[in-house]
Amino acid sequence: MSFLRLICCVFATLLLALPNARADVQEDAFHRLLHPVSLSELEAAVAAARAAGLSRQTIAEARLIFGMRTEDTKLLGSLLPELEEVEIDFKPQNSPGGLKSVEQFRGLICYARAMKAAEDRDEDAFRAQVDEGIWKFPQQAALFGNLVVKYQLAEHMSHLTVDFSMPLNTSKGEPTTLSDLLGTQKALLLEFWSSRGEDSVSSVPSMIKRAGYLKALGIVAAGVNIDATDGDLAAEKLRQQHKIMFPWLVEQKERSVTHLLDVASLPRAVLISQQGRILFNGNPDDPGFGNALRRILPTMPGLGR
Repeated sequence: MSFLRLICCVFATLLLALPNARADVQEDAFHRLLHPVSLSELEAAVAAARAAGLSRQTIAEARLIFGMRTEDTKLLGSLLPELEEVEIDFKPQNSPGGLKSVEQFRGLICYARAMKAAEDRDEDAFRAQVDEGIWKFPQQAALFGNLVVKYQLAEHMSHLTVDFSMPLNTSKGEPTTLSDLLGTQKALLLEFWSSRGEDSVSSVPSMIKRAGYLKALGIVAAGVNIDATDGDLAAEKLRQQHKIMFPWLVEQKERSVTHLLDVASLPRAVLISQQGRILFNGNPDDPGFGNALRRILPTMPGLGR
């Protein structure tokens, strides 16, 4: 075979391989967009997706999903103009979230707007976006319902100032107050648990880890057993079993901190400022918890769990 013919064969083989190589690059870039764990990782994935030639819709939707999952309202607000542009040419095959219709995509845009309105405490705008989102795609009603529950709780907490003189008992039966617990620290975190459910008790190791992490940052954590009728025995037994060194409290029937803070589900963490304001009330695994901590500690490293 002549040298020229050999070169032609090699070139032809490379041409045939190019579409497959491009497809592999695009598939890899697509998967990188699906589950980024940080904003920097997301932006790196976005850069790779653009270089691979993925569509604007794919990239914008991936950023939308990340913003919703992390409750990054700043990111969501900046995305809205682009989302409204790409919805015009929505294609299900380009959806990283598996969306099947443009109506579903429009519903998620309403969700992003509702989250932004909630952050801005604009109840009229929040209600309007929830109504429109459910109307556009009723199958997403549960998603909006959870957002409404969180909004209503946050609104209730925004009008509350905690009385630090409120009496409490430790699991040993010793009297204390929220003021005693807070001392000179930057904030107080109350973590509620129940001795009646395995799921609640199994969350105690995470509480211990969080308490140690936050202590180093100047935030005191305290566990609160909500089963007042059980007395101190169950809580104290568990404290000894896990060698818990941070404040370990039991609920009071007379002045219920559980009732005051509207603790209706577990796990539940409530972050209270030095001024008695509620900075967060929800599941400690919720992204909003980390966001609330960063309002106290802007340079806080990643939250240990």
